[in-house]
Amino acid sequence: MMSDLFFTLTELHVMFLKKNTKKQKKTAMQHLSWIQIILKVLLRRAQVRENLDKLSPALEDYKKVLEIDSTQCKALEAVSRLPKQIEIQQEKMKRRVYSKT
Repeated sequence: MMSDLFFTLTELHVMFLKKNTKKQKKTAMQHLSWIQIILKVLLRRAQVRENLDKLSPALEDYKKVLEIDSTQCKALEAVSRLPKQIEIQQEKMKRRVYSKT
């Protein structure tokens, strides 16, 4: 799970607010930077997959985004929208297979 690999944003926020050393605060800020970069990459990949009609992998990417940051609006919207689109896509594929036989 993605959340196992990274500090959650809340944990980093608490770590930053505590009276820690400058080095610990710097480390926390670096983790936050990396998390933001990873979120952007996952969102972009999900959008590309969705544009290529690879809806199931796109949905998985959006879910990973939400594991890291549950407030991402694009991911929330996609996770609610994509399951229905995946179902429609699968029905179309079934019809194609049955029409060929």
